[in-house]
Amino acid sequence: MDRFTTPSECRGQAAFCCTRADAAADERLRAVWISMALIWTKLAAHKERLQRLNAYGGIGDTATETQVAP
Repeated sequence: MDRFTTPSECRGQAAFCCTRADAAADERLRAVWISMALIWTKLAAHKERLQRLNAYGGIGDTATETQVAP
């Protein structure tokens, strides 16, 4: 995953993990897929928050935007 992944792509990955968890026969494997789905869901929420901050002139997403005073 790169840093330009959109929140909707993260939610898509979470949905995929949930589907795999439902199909998993082994309970431990199911727990891993559910855990991954939760991670993707949290990442989507984090990216949405960053987008809102950027919309209000908040932080930038690249190091080249950082200004250093002389």
